[in-house]
Amino acid sequence: MLSTYKNKRFEVYNSQSSGAKIQVAIGLSAGVPVTDRDALFGETIQLAQRACYIADGGQIVAASTVKDHYIQKSLGISSDEGEVQTLNPMQEKFLNRLMDIMERVWNEEAFHVDDFSKLMGLSRSQLYRKITSLTGRSPNEFVREFRLRKAIELIERQQDNISQIAFEAGFSSPSYFSKCFQKRFGVLPSDYASAID
Repeated sequence: MLSTYKNKRFEVYNSQSSGAKIQVAIGLSAGVPVTDRDALFGETIQLAQRACYIADGGQIVAASTVKDHYIQKSLGISSDEGEVQTLNPMQEKFLNRLMDIMERVWNEEAFHVDDFSKLMGLSRSQLYRKITSLTGRSPNEFVREFRLRKAIELIERQQDNISQIAFEAGFSSPSYFSKCFQKRFGVLPSDYASAID
């Protein structure tokens, strides 16, 4: 049975730590090893990674193929407190389309929700409903979260300073980037960069 799993070690660490809290988001997918892509299990890994983007801390997001495998084995999937979310094929298709667009435009400062709805072929209200339903975030929040996660990758590469990373990640100013980063992760981007040196 795939059941919810709260790692007690993380809970203990988070309760005792005065620093940034650790949260884990898990994306599960299953598939065939070879498809029309070059990488072994490429599409499966990509969907699992994308599922992580929509999982909240402590939540598991499972693809429909995982649910199908559990049903075939009569194991079932239980969900406690919303920690396990299973995607249906339509949600997976929407998520892949959403992420394909975000991966192309995430660093464009001028990219806004109107642009997003045009690229997705949806009205603003349809886009809002679909993204909110799937991710629990508004389109603006989703774009900001995506940019912040990409900014972490840029910081970890340690090639640019924080101001350059802010602009590279599509933020309009370094101060706004720092504010968003601290609100989301509980630490300033400069402190995060210093901690990984």
